Amino acid sequence: MKLLRGIARRFVASWFIAEGIGVVRHPEPHAELAAPFAERLSGATGLPDSPAAMVRTAGAGLAAAGAAIALGVVPRLAGASAAIVLGVVAEAGYPFWSERDPERRREVLAGFLTRVALTGAALLIATDTSARDARRLAAVRRAPRKA
Repeated sequence: MKLLRGIARRFVASWFIAEGIGVVRHPEPHAELAAPFAERLSGATGLPDSPAAMVRTAGAGLAAAGAAIALGVVPRLAGASAAIVLGVVAEAGYPFWSERDPERRREVLAGFLTRVALTGAALLIATDTSARDARRLAAVRRAPRKA
């Protein structure tokens, strides 16, 4: 099970890394979708309202989270970070509910559901305590037994 869990984490992480790098390199298509969200967020937080900068930042965060998950460096924190980024991206970038054209609505819904599914995978990574549990069990096994 441990081997399978490690392989599955790396599969999920590979998508995070590839998607994040792709967004950093080519933010334009994503920036158009994020423009209304960037305006709302900048008004609430006082951050610059540049959709391209916001999209690049989200892409970099997603790639960094994916790399951390793949390498096993703070995987729970990285999973939580990826879940936050993907949750925001799903809501802001794939508003299928506002699409009128049925064909376009199906495309946007597919993108939305992909991000929701990957948010679920990131949440599973964020809540996985198997390594910690294995260390605890090993410590109990090594502890001297009372007679």
